[in-house]
Amino acid sequence: KTCFTNSFQKACPGQTPQDRGQVYALLTRFDDPSLAVRFVEHAIAKIKASKQDTPEQIAALTAWRERIAKAYNVRPEASKADQSSERQGYLLVTLEYFGQKTSTQGASVNVFSELRVTGKENPVSFDNFSGKCPFNQVEKSLSDLIKNAEQAVAVAPYNCSKIILELFLPCIHLEANVAAWEVRNEENSTRLLGTHRPFVIRSYERAKNLTSKNCIENKWQHLNATSADELCDKFHLQKKCPSKGALEVRLDKKIGLKFCAELPTDLTDRRGILEDIINAAVPVALWFVEGNGFTPEERDAQLNKLLKMDCVADFARLARTWRELREDSENNDWKHLKLLCDCPDRWPRLPDNTQDDDLLVSSY
Repeated sequence: KTCFTNSFQKACPGQTPQDRGQVYALLTRFDDPSLAVRFVEHAIAKIKASKQDTPEQIAALTAWRERIAKAYNVRPEASKADQSSERQGYLLVTLEYFGQKTSTQGASVNVFSELRVTGKENPVSFDNFSGKCPFNQVEKSLSDLIKNAEQAVAVAPYNCSKIILELFLPCIHLEANVAAWEVRNEENSTRLLGTHRPFVIRSYERAKNLTSKNCIENKWQHLNATSADELCDKFHLQKKCPSKGALEVRLDKKIGLKFCAELPTDLTDRRGILEDIINAAVPVALWFVEGNGFTPEERDAQLNKLLKMDCVADFARLARTWRELREDSENNDWKHLKLLCDCPDRWPRLPDNTQDDDLLVSSY
């Protein structure tokens, strides 16, 4: 309360609200609703820093801000991670399942790429390309995309360093071992993507679904308001493999998933569970591939270690932490873990109609 009202008095001299309800009433009487939204955004940041309020109270503030922002079409300000002094570049590469197959290369995908910088609303122009190619040839395009993106944001006014790669994968490719994709470094030597640049896996289906995006935005506010110590208990823990549809119901009010059960070996059943995870729109989902050999309790303990590192709500930190864990693990325990995460700060701007030119295929 003290943090909230003191900030308000600095912004509005002469007004002395005694509680949060009076602050709300004063804010909603302003002619410019964006001022109310911006004030609450900064108040939330101050309250978090002061540790005066609980996550539930911050969530209530956030819900009020979102209600006003949507009513008056006010765009939210950059997230806490985006407000840091160091700007971060994000290369968004989206793969849309196309379905056409070749005898040796599997199903094709449409590839779209976009470059974003924290604090900037519009994408950054860079030498990108889009097109259609077999899924197992996508890795050939990433080297040039990463190089071109980093060259574009290395100069003023961006002055960014290495980019974070965000791969939007369709459900059918969600468990692909993209960390093992081969790319070329600055010296044209071959490297594995998992060691070359930090990356995160996101969902193509969610990026195309407005309902899922709205749900993720609401859940993300609760995730962002939850401390690292409380995060483990806020995630749904699944120790036994559920039937199709059951998991989506259990995740309805959850901000994340710790899937510690064994996934079905049948690909159709396995994909059904992944579809439930996607449709439930939990911002963060973690699960294990076969061969891990741990019990559900041991897997839960491992996932809790990651959640307590206080990096989940900051995609740049999450990608870097995930990269370090995979490479520093002596027995490769972390390489069995799959991580799907979506935040509302960046969604790819996908065209309504896919392109027909095989630009990627013709490049190699």
